[in-house]
Amino acid sequence: MATINTNIVTTITITLIMTICITPSFQQQQQPNGRAFTTIYAFGDSFTDTGNTESSSGPNAFTHVSSPPYGRTFFHHPTNRYSDGRLVIDFVAQSLNLPFLPPYRNKKSNMSHGTNFAVAGATSIKHSFFVKNNMTLNLTPQSLGTELRWFNEFLESKGCKDLKNTPKECEAVFKDALIWAGEIGANDYAYSLGSSIPGTMIQQLAVKSVAGFLQVTIL
Repeated sequence: MATINTNIVTTITITLIMTICITPSFQQQQQPNGRAFTTIYAFGDSFTDTGNTESSSGPNAFTHVSSPPYGRTFFHHPTNRYSDGRLVIDFVAQSLNLPFLPPYRNKKSNMSHGTNFAVAGATSIKHSFFVKNNMTLNLTPQSLGTELRWFNEFLESKGCKDLKNTPKECEAVFKDALIWAGEIGANDYAYSLGSSIPGTMIQQLAVKSVAGFLQVTIL
């Protein structure tokens, strides 16, 4: 499986946006090298998910997202977004004159301008931790680590293994790319409610997981 090599970022500019206000100035947002972003790779939970928990292939607990009133104010039909319209990541894509990000699990979608790895219900801590401590309903076994694994699979499908051996392939993936890390961690606390695991442990493990994700993707 392909892995994200930290050396990639020494020659390819990747911008990570953790929190952003959609303002007119962002519509002209460019990288330091002057080129506009042409690709977005997004991570997170239901605040960013654009269809990775589609009910036709996802758990029964999420069938409601494929029915009205979801999607009624903009798309005028359900799009498996956890909103009656667009999400923040949709506004980001529009501001950059890019198409809406397709969910990674929809293999038939056009991913030439990026893809969305975010999945509703995802935790920052590995799912196995919650299973081990009997703290999960097993609705969505995905975590931030799962999304990173999907990203590695995506890189491999594009021929990007590491900068040393596949420099051209990796540059094609990361050139002019925006990596968006959306909200993540709320589900970790939700799973821990009523358990004997202290909140401080959840906090420490969640922060460690997110920090590790950031180190892999931007360092």
